[in-house]
Amino acid sequence: AKQVILVAGTNGKGSTCECLAKLSESMGLKYGKTCSPFLRSYNEQIDINGRLASDADICRAFELIDTARGDITLTYFEFSALAAFVLFCEADLDVAIVEIGLGGRLDAMNILSPDVSIITSEAFEAMRTTTPKTVPDAPKEPVLETPKPIDPVEKPTPKPEPKSEPTPEVAKPEAQVEPQEQVAILAPKPEPKPRMRPAQRIAEQAAKKPDVNAKQAKETVKEVAPDENAKAVEPVVEKQATAPKEAATEIVTEADELSDFAPQKSVVPPRRPRNMQDKVARANTPKQVVKPQADNTDDTADAITKALAQAEKEAANAQTSSAPTGPALTGGERDGLVLAVQECWNVPVGLANDGSLAVVIAVEMNKDGSLASAPKLIDPTGAPTGAIKQAYEAGRRALIRCAPYALPKDKYEHWRQLEVVFNPENMVVK
Repeated sequence: AKQVILVAGTNGKGSTCECLAKLSESMGLKYGKTCSPFLRSYNEQIDINGRLASDADICRAFELIDTARGDITLTYFEFSALAAFVLFCEADLDVAIVEIGLGGRLDAMNILSPDVSIITSEAFEAMRTTTPKTVPDAPKEPVLETPKPIDPVEKPTPKPEPKSEPTPEVAKPEAQVEPQEQVAILAPKPEPKPRMRPAQRIAEQAAKKPDVNAKQAKETVKEVAPDENAKAVEPVVEKQATAPKEAATEIVTEADELSDFAPQKSVVPPRRPRNMQDKVARANTPKQVVKPQADNTDDTADAITKALAQAEKEAANAQTSSAPTGPALTGGERDGLVLAVQECWNVPVGLANDGSLAVVIAVEMNKDGSLASAPKLIDPTGAPTGAIKQAYEAGRRALIRCAPYALPKDKYEHWRQLEVVFNPENMVVK
């Protein structure tokens, strides 16, 4: 629509939309109106220029929405709003009058950008404050009266209490204290601290055990104290023998010279001969004496020459008889065969830009256009590997899948043996 009017508010939205519709109709504008809820039928929610939407139009709009939404879940009100928008777009309206739903940020009608937004006056009823016409009088301040002084009442004077005579004190007998024995408590004498005994020096190495069989000396030798001024003698450390730096390159045995009786190599015993009787019989058979023949060198050379000439003549006749007769395939027929094979030929991945790769495949055909034999690789020769094998397999599958081929039967001798060149750029049929 060219203009979009959005109506919101608490009460009065439907009446406002109806007034706008009548106003647009009187001005000659084509309008569309959507309001909710309905009274009698669902079609009342979509009004286009005074005509309610039909069931077929609403169902068609629902089908378009359901197809376009995919996996998105829509509510009842969102389906209704989108159906109204679809019919409005198809009608090419001048004015679209839209009544908002519940309102708020998540309302479905917020997808529109209205040119005019209307909020009914009833929507502001909560914002209005009613003030009373007459202002009540302010309450008077209470007047505090000072209380009158009360005359003091004279209290009666209390009568004096009679004085009581003091009671004579009775002397209490003193308690007899029994004499206690005096006990003298002696303080403990401080014990003397124990003296630290000098610890024996521990040598770094354990002393050797004395010999059990040792005899006791007759004279006791006194221990000699070391001289403090004497120079310390450094202990001599024995060096362990080490291997030489360079090792020998060969293992030398103890024996320098080999004995003449030592075997040089192991001897394999000979096998037992088989068919001994046949060998003995052949040895006893007398040999035939072959007599020398006369020299026939010239006759042998003539025979060889004749045989070669006969072979060349037969080969020429065979080649003449095997050559195809009749007209050859035209350029259009060759191109048609190339196009037929290309329909089933898929260039392997990674070989599309390899212009230097080419394989030649030969195949024998039947007269009905089918394959008489399996396709064979003739160039390059040898077992295919790598990229050549991929290209050969692709060409072989193409020839088998697209058969039979529509070829002229009168020219069968020319296409009975086919050679097809497969490469990523061009395909040639020989």
